[in-house]
Amino acid sequence: MSGTVRQMTAGQAKDLALTLGGFALTDLTYEQAQQLLSSKGELGDAVRAAQHGIIGGGQSSEQIITPKPLDQRVYRIIVDCTVSDDPVERFKMLRDAGGYDWTSDLVKDKQAHHWAIAQSDCQERELVLVHLDRTASSEDVLRYMRQHDLKRPTVADGLAFGAQHGHLQCQFPIVVLSEQMPVFDGRQRLLALNRYGDCRGLYVSYFDDNWRRYYRFLACK
Repeated sequence: MSGTVRQMTAGQAKDLALTLGGFALTDLTYEQAQQLLSSKGELGDAVRAAQHGIIGGGQSSEQIITPKPLDQRVYRIIVDCTVSDDPVERFKMLRDAGGYDWTSDLVKDKQAHHWAIAQSDCQERELVLVHLDRTASSEDVLRYMRQHDLKRPTVADGLAFGAQHGHLQCQFPIVVLSEQMPVFDGRQRLLALNRYGDCRGLYVSYFDDNWRRYYRFLACK
């Protein structure tokens, strides 16, 4: 028997595409669909991981690898919200300062009270970006932060970072694992700085999500 490997035929490729299309989620909200569309590379990783799980052949994209050393770059921010004594207005001011092209409905004015910012959060901060370079849960990231004597950021940190270093979210999505996580529909939510196409967005993600290797996580020194 010849050792030549037969390549997939055009007919097989078409059948696979139709099969995958049949599993497309049709009950997503606009926000959820847009977030998936802005993370096509991560969707590809998930499909390839499933492929390796079924037929083998190569290293799975889910393989756990040693996290990269902590990026030593420090981003200094100033959280200036002294113009208002109202915690909700502080949030609105910092949100609007980001100049986002798109914002989740869960951070708009009707829901702003869930993200109220305390006066004590208005200060100068030194932030770093954690990159585990693998798929990880939020608890994995928090464990890594503790091992490196890093603190969780605040909502104010995330918003100020988005306003003062917004170009970075055009390179990779940045998650704000703050302790302030309002509950919507029974699940804890948190802020994420993301992009779709050439536009910057302020998203609201789930704490219990698994984060793909592309994600970075804001942390305080």
